[in-house]
Amino acid sequence: MAKQKTWNLSALSRGQDEKWIRRAYNNAIKSANDRIKTLSKPEYAGRSQAYEFYVKSDLQGAPYTKERGGNIVFKAIPRSADREQALEALRMVERFLQAKTSTAAGIKAVENQRRDELNKMLQEDHANHGSGGSAPELSKSEADAILRWMGSEEGRAAKASYDSNQTREAITKAYISTRGLADRPSVSDLYQNFMESQQTLADWIAQSEEDLGYYDF
Repeated sequence: MAKQKTWNLSALSRGQDEKWIRRAYNNAIKSANDRIKTLSKPEYAGRSQAYEFYVKSDLQGAPYTKERGGNIVFKAIPRSADREQALEALRMVERFLQAKTSTAAGIKAVENQRRDELNKMLQEDHANHGSGGSAPELSKSEADAILRWMGSEEGRAAKASYDSNQTREAITKAYISTRGLADRPSVSDLYQNFMESQQTLADWIAQSEEDLGYYDF
């Protein structure tokens, strides 16, 4: 695998004129848009929907972007933009290129890390409760379902309304507790059920822990 090019255009742009910044930006967005094109291909749709949840959600509504073929891509800087605006556009595309989630390999690494974090959270919490037996562990598909939900518009809204760590804990435990059901609800269904129940988040977590046998000493 070819080594990823290291970008530090903002540092290079210090002291450069607007023409240089625009030229650097145009070169950078070619690489950025190529990455977006790759991540939006059908073969990546099954892996936590790489483009939808790791790229599109970050770029939605950002300046100097546009929709093309259902994807959000970087566009040319308007002629009316001044040097500072052009420089901010350059910094934005640089942040994208530096992000792990701008490449397929980076997304895979981030997904593995986040799956591990979910399972580590369960193990530590299980131990803190002094529960017997082994801690529940998420399968890859279960972890991905939770991560997809957390990256969705509904999941982001939930994390904005509640403590993000508690939201992650609540939805993870609730989803595990539905294992074995013939008609297993989706993660979104579980959250909607919680909202309709008017429970507190703490009560919802406690209910899931009881279902999981956390208090069977």
